[in-house]
Amino acid sequence: MKFTMTDSKRNEMEWWLCHHKGNVHYLATRIKKLVENPDDEAYRAFFYAHFSSSIKDFLNTVSQEPQEKGE
Repeated sequence: MKFTMTDSKRNEMEWWLCHHKGNVHYLATRIKKLVENPDDEAYRAFFYAHFSSSIKDFLNTVSQEPQEKGE
């Protein structure tokens, strides 16, 4: 996967670093909770609903090309 950096992102690198670190921390924390409690049906339902609705936007913040539904 090849990424290019726009001038606007280059000028705001610290902000983008904090943004992506925060996203990775949030995602890893949620995955850890799911892995530690795989039988928690309420959390699995939350996890699925939450990430089903937010994954497209998350991918759009970290990729060059907008993500199509189902990718």
